[in-house]
Amino acid sequence: MKLKVKTLISEYLRCDESTALGRLFNEAFKHSSISLVQCQPYLFPRKNTFSETQVRSKRFYKLYLSEMYIHSIINSLTFWQLEANKYCKKYKCKWERYASENRIETIAVYCGEPEDYETDGSIKIKTDKRTLKPYSIVLRMIDSECFDIFIETRPSDMIFFCETLDRTMSEDFIKLMYSVFIEVHFLVKEVIALDPCKDNREFFMSLPGRIQTILDCNLSPVKEYKEVLYGTLSR
Repeated sequence: MKLKVKTLISEYLRCDESTALGRLFNEAFKHSSISLVQCQPYLFPRKNTFSETQVRSKRFYKLYLSEMYIHSIINSLTFWQLEANKYCKKYKCKWERYASENRIETIAVYCGEPEDYETDGSIKIKTDKRTLKPYSIVLRMIDSECFDIFIETRPSDMIFFCETLDRTMSEDFIKLMYSVFIEVHFLVKEVIALDPCKDNREFFMSLPGRIQTILDCNLSPVKEYKEVLYGTLSR
């Protein structure tokens, strides 16, 4: 007996097609779903299928994580774009203003510690860096609880997924997919490298446009994509 993963996973993970990137990913999902069906593990494996099930399970797990990562890209980039626009327009690229309001909103929704409240129950206003740092825009954008797979995945982790597309998709299509993974990877690295206790005005002013370039798939396909991914990525 096999799981009907094509419906449960690939259909569930379809992206919003309002962007060129969403349409690109959905096209990839159509073809990767074939590989998912082919490598899905057996339920209740018997002795004569145990070894084969182990191999299938590893391949299935890699493809599943790859599709989860791809699906996270558009959601995460869209959130980053909206948050960067708000940071620039509403908070004038002032990290302390953003963090202070974010802190108050977070405590109001999720509750805080006793020291976060005044005697009348209102939330204390705090301005010290130690208190505000966890609520900065930089740390919000790389919150591991919300963006773990988006932050942690590297282009080299996507090799197996793209190899499954080699049989059915054109080389130019796969090169464009690699280009997206590489651009996203370097963008994530840049955000991680930012000092959360600084305004980072120049970076956040340019971020919405850079993200839009990725969402529009307005990228130059990498020339030797396999060499880039198997080698050391640097910029």
